[in-house]
Amino acid sequence: MIGGKIYKIVADHTEDVYIGSTAQHYLSRRMACHRLNAKKNNQCYGDLFSDPTSPPRIELIEHCETDHRDLLRKRERDILEQTEKTINLRSPYVTEEERKERHKQMVKNYHTSPAGKLSLTKANHRQKIKKLQAKIDDNTNNDKYTSEEIADVIYMLEVLREKLLSKI
Repeated sequence: MIGGKIYKIVADHTEDVYIGSTAQHYLSRRMACHRLNAKKNNQCYGDLFSDPTSPPRIELIEHCETDHRDLLRKRERDILEQTEKTINLRSPYVTEEERKERHKQMVKNYHTSPAGKLSLTKANHRQKIKKLQAKIDDNTNNDKYTSEEIADVIYMLEVLREKLLSKI
């Protein structure tokens, strides 16, 4: 059993709220980690740590005894979705369906980026080269190469040459 805690970090000078969970015994230790992250700018805490005269405080929302951390994170997500003015950037728990959808979107974004377009072009060229190599390796095939196949190979070699020269 995990003795988890769901907490919020609030400050008197702002309406921003940060929701979190921890399995640490003392919330003060978790708050020390948040202070350190805020000092190093490792995470976005909105205005919570901006006023030294009104330091933020950590408040226990719920104590949870769970068998697995994912159950604690699911509960944290429920509370996060019900709380207004939260500044959390990431969801504490992501379902498999949401994970797949995010991955699909990231792949789509990559394929539309310049690097992704270049990668797709290179993959297409590699496939053409493989097909031509298979045709060359096939000793039983006596067909002549078409002018389109030869033009494809010349084009791919020119593109690769330009890419190599541009990196020098």
